[in-house]
Amino acid sequence: MTDKGSIIINIIIALFIFVAIGIKYNNLKTAYIKAEKEKVEYCEKYYEQKDLIEDLEYEIQMQDTVIEFLNSDNQILSSFLAELDTK
Repeated sequence: MTDKGSIIINIIIALFIFVAIGIKYNNLKTAYIKAEKEKVEYCEKYYEQKDLIEDLEYEIQMQDTVIEFLNSDNQILSSFLAELDTK
């Protein structure tokens, strides 16, 4: 009886250990999947922000170009007006 009892206890302990390992594995797998999903979301946000920054940089360059043209036109107009005043 004691041999059968100890065998049953050992089987129960082994089953408990396997269940505990299974639960731990499942928790780790769930955490990994969640971390991968968060990583993908972070990367998507990163690239969205990067694209936005590139668009804003382009817009700034375009506005700088317009300002340079306006300054150039203003200088030409000022020179023209100054020439008219001297005549």
